[in-house]
Amino acid sequence: MKTIIIDDDKASIDTLTKKLKNYNDIELCGSTGTCSTGIHLAAETNPDVIFLDVELPDLSGLEFLVQLDNIVNGWCQVIMYTGHP
Repeated sequence: MKTIIIDDDKASIDTLTKKLKNYNDIELCGSTGTCSTGIHLAAETNPDVIFLDVELPDLSGLEFLVQLDNIVNGWCQVIMYTGHP
């Protein structure tokens, strides 16, 4: 499964990247800290799974999802998460 991570916290990206390396069927295609670059990354990679932070500096994760429908061809699962209570 092609996977990307969109999170503005570098430590969270590093932790998730380490955990995903334990799964042979997951291919990490890239990571980024903003929705605007995440949009480009999603368009380039057409991922099967996106790990998406809820709060990002340029858009919220929910605003990103609205744009995602016009970017990804086919089916894509999105896993949203946050470090905030």
